[in-house]
Amino acid sequence: MYSSEPRDVLIECSGCGIENQFASFTPGNFLVCNQCREKLLHASIDETHKEYVCEDCGFTMILNNDTKVEIGESDCKCGSKNIIEMESSSLTAETLEIEARDEEEELDEDDWYRSGTVIDDLDDYNNLFDNDPGSN
Repeated sequence: MYSSEPRDVLIECSGCGIENQFASFTPGNFLVCNQCREKLLHASIDETHKEYVCEDCGFTMILNNDTKVEIGESDCKCGSKNIIEMESSSLTAETLEIEARDEEEELDEDDWYRSGTVIDDLDDYNNLFDNDPGSN
């Protein structure tokens, strides 16, 4: 399972292909592309991307399958060549698990945004404002 320790992450966008870098990422953070605003961590990311981790500094790179990374030859941002390829994205799996749990909890909550009961018998739109409980 993924460590909850913050780490720096670089993610190549599935939509527009630009690289997005985030400092101190922890699972559960919602990440969108800085250019096209597409969600970066999604359920099918293991099909389109590979995850690489620097064993020296922990920097994580989630790159499109087409991006060439030579294990033992490619450099990390820290200068190390000690980069390993992960079999699947533990970072993505943990984030999606947290998002699913949060969505479930939101569905269980009451409709907090409704201030009172809903009046269904209004014949006229203006009656909605005439019967405003906050104006009495």
